Amino acid sequence: MCVAHFGDDFVSIEDCIPELLEEAEVGISAEEAQDLLEYLGVQIFPHRWRTTPDGTYQFQRAGDYIVTVTLPNKDEVRIEDPQSWFDTASQDPDSYVDSSSFNEEFWEYPGVVYHATPSENVESILASGLSMASKTRGISNRWVSAAVYTTVDLEEAQLGSYGDAIFEIDCGAMKRDGYTPRVEQEPNIAEAAQLSSLAHLAEIEDYEPDIEGGMSPHTVVIHGAIPAEYLRLVEET
Repeated sequence: MCVAHFGDDFVSIEDCIPELLEEAEVGISAEEAQDLLEYLGVQIFPHRWRTTPDGTYQFQRAGDYIVTVTLPNKDEVRIEDPQSWFDTASQDPDSYVDSSSFNEEFWEYPGVVYHATPSENVESILASGLSMASKTRGISNRWVSAAVYTTVDLEEAQLGSYGDAIFEIDCGAMKRDGYTPRVEQEPNIAEAAQLSSLAHLAEIEDYEPDIEGGMSPHTVVIHGAIPAEYLRLVEET
């Protein structure tokens, strides 16, 4: 019979499941975890491990639980209810999901993005390009440094919220010339994507992250000025 180890004594794991599960939420030894998971019929798949951005932990959904191991020795294991795990992880999603991958993915196959501006700015932009601005677009953007706000959706740019002139920015040409300034999503959107990823792992149904009004998943925040050579005026009313 599978047994759990408590000091020098051997106790039937069947008798100590409630206690061991309670302890497992905080952390138990790898040996205890192996016994417990075996008894629960929970299988661990090596290819399903996800590593935290700082390399401190690996975690995966296993049966009805989220299993987390401490790296590099994997000597401490946490076995948690998915909802409890999500409630904790959602307080600090950056510790579980790397949001910086957006920059790498964007510049892998860059296309065009669009920037809307008042028509009185057109002449200076055509002459000098787009400069970064520190204007914010909501509470969640108040910590964003100076940047150029763009969108991958032309129809969104045409809504007129930010101006009646629209510039197309050729990011593919920028990459070919070796100019790839850092890009990111708006903070609220990036966090929503992280939380959705965590909810998906925990298999929490119908989860909808809170998104601040005016935020869009199509927005690309470019942390760099855009020289005029990469700009084309596509619309002015």
